[in-house]
Amino acid sequence: MAPPDPCQKLACDLQVCLQRSQYQEARCVEAIARLVACCDLWGDKSTKVCPGIQYYRKVNSTLQDAPK
Repeated sequence: MAPPDPCQKLACDLQVCLQRSQYQEARCVEAIARLVACCDLWGDKSTKVCPGIQYYRKVNSTLQDAPK
């Protein structure tokens, strides 16, 4: 049995926030920041949650660097 993901609760908290705010990310900035900070701290230990955060960062970085 795999150990619990250290960032799972924060990911769930973010989902609740997004659902309550009709998926307006601007209303969940604090929850997003807490999850990102957790992934920065526990990234290699968070096998369920943080790979998605890393993917999101990579995609956003690529989109920001794309010619306009």
